[in-house]
Amino acid sequence: IGYVFANILFDYKSAEIEYMLFLDRFPNHELAPSIRFELENLGKSIDEIPALKHIAS
Repeated sequence: IGYVFANILFDYKSAEIEYMLFLDRFPNHELAPSIRFELENLGKSIDEIPALKHIAS
């Protein structure tokens, strides 16, 4: 749900809420690292994310 809010609807506040709810419920889930990455980079373009700059080039 957080992914849809963030990447399709561009509703970053709702995305943050859903991501945090997921992490609260499932802190050790295999997707937790990806969700933390999403949270750190909500609303940023590829150019603004150092780990993804090679994709934008």
